[in-house]
Amino acid sequence: MYQLYRRSDRKGIFMSRVKFANLILAILLFALLDPLASAQESVMMLNHRQLGSHERFPVRFDHELHAGKLDCVRCHHDYDEYRNNSGGEDKARSCAECHGGSSNAGVLPLKDAFHSQCMHCHQKMRAHNRESGPVMCGECHTKR
Repeated sequence: MYQLYRRSDRKGIFMSRVKFANLILAILLFALLDPLASAQESVMMLNHRQLGSHERFPVRFDHELHAGKLDCVRCHHDYDEYRNNSGGEDKARSCAECHGGSSNAGVLPLKDAFHSQCMHCHQKMRAHNRESGPVMCGECHTKR
């Protein structure tokens, strides 16, 4: 009887260690995967209610492609009253929070902000004979 008690005792200790190891593994997996879940999508459709009804197809934007070539503050900007760009990528705000609605206090409406930001950058890249994205309406607004 003493042997049986010891075996079951060892089995209980083993099982509690397995449960503890599984708990630690679950915590580690959550810690590793949580940032990925909250990270910006790689490819997104630029389609926001602030833009209203579209005359053309919404734009498919490849964030990963742009993030590999540009500084984040180029798009994720936050200008102070002196027009200094203090960045904004860590504030997790949408473009529409500042660029929503009509033009007020010198802030472009969302549609104009997208067009200005994207087209200006692509035109500037082309002017410097560098690889660039589209600049014409039908090149961005395509059915996919």
